[in-house]
Amino acid sequence: MDILNIIIFFTIFFLGASIGSFLNVIVLRTKKDEKIIGSKNRSYCPSCHGNIRFFDLVPIFSFLFLKGRCRHCRYKIPISYFLIEIATGTIFLFIFLYNYYITKLDNNLVIITLFHYTIASFAIIIFLYDLWYGEILDKFSITLLIIVILFELIFFRINIFETLIATFIGFAFFGIQFFISKGKWIGGGDLRLGAIMGAILGYNIFIALFLSYFIASIYVIPTIYRKYIKKEKVKSEIPFGPFLILGTFITIYLGEKILEILY
Repeated sequence: MDILNIIIFFTIFFLGASIGSFLNVIVLRTKKDEKIIGSKNRSYCPSCHGNIRFFDLVPIFSFLFLKGRCRHCRYKIPISYFLIEIATGTIFLFIFLYNYYITKLDNNLVIITLFHYTIASFAIIIFLYDLWYGEILDKFSITLLIIVILFELIFFRINIFETLIATFIGFAFFGIQFFISKGKWIGGGDLRLGAIMGAILGYNIFIALFLSYFIASIYVIPTIYRKYIKKEKVKSEIPFGPFLILGTFITIYLGEKILEILY
C-alpha cells in the first residue's frame, strides 16, 4: 500500500467522521426542535452552554485531546459522540473500498458511492433517532424514499414497476402487522422504513427482513428471559428500526453472497 492510498483512505475516513458528527447534531437538535444550521446555532456544551471553538470540533481527535470533557466546565461528553464519529468514518471508508476494490466500479464509481453515502447518512439519522427516542420521523424516512426512487430512475434506469412492487411489499409486510396488532407490535415509522428497504433492495428485501428479525432475536430472546423467567424489570418496548437498518446494510453489500450460499 503506497502513501497516496493511505492519504486517500484517511481522508475518506475523516470525511465520514466529520459527517457523523454533523448527523449526531441533526438528531439531537431535531429532538430539541432547534435550528440545525445558522450563525446563532453554533455547537455548544449541553451543560454550561458555552460555545465550542472550532479547534475543539475536530472529529475524534478533539474528544481524545480533551479526554472526553468540555474545555470550560469539564462536563463529561457522552461517549456516543466519539463512537458515532468512528462508526460513520468506518462505514464511509468501507463503502468506498467495497465499490472500488470489490465491485470494481469504473464509470459509475462516483455516482454509486455518493448514492450509498446518502443512504448511509439518512440511515444513521434514522437509526440513532429510533434508538434514542423510539420514533422514526417522516421528514427523514419519506425524504430518503423519494431520493432513492428518483436516484434509481435518473441514474440507474431501473424497472420502475419492479421497484414499486418491492416498495409495496416492504410497506405491506409491516402494514399487516400494524393493522393486526393495532400498532402494538410495530410503529408507523416501520412501514415507511419497509418501503425504503424495498426501493433500495428490490426483491432482496426478503433477505434483509430475515436478517433483521434474526439480529433482533439475539437481543429480544435474552430480554424475554430476564423479564418473564427471572422476573427482572426490563424495558419491554424495543425500537425495531435499528435492526431493519442493520439487515438492509448487510444485504446491500452481502446479499448476493448470501444467495450464492443458499442456492
